Amino acid sequence: MNDRIIELKEYKNIIENKKELDNKVKTVDDLSLEELEDVSNLYQNEISKLSQEVSILEKENKKLKVLKGYDV
Repeated sequence: MNDRIIELKEYKNIIENKKELDNKVKTVDDLSLEELEDVSNLYQNEISKLSQEVSILEKENKKLKVLKGYDV
């Protein structure tokens, strides 16, 4: 249980660092290499999820165009 609490605290710190970077409160120079890697992984995960969502939306858009009679 203690390990899980530590993991959650670390994840919270990563989220906080990302938020501060996004809001320009911190710069990459303010973070350690480990913190940068953690935030980078978080950004990559978000990009991957967004990419999957875009792909799904593109497929749905093609289906709707076919239903509407537009050339695809």
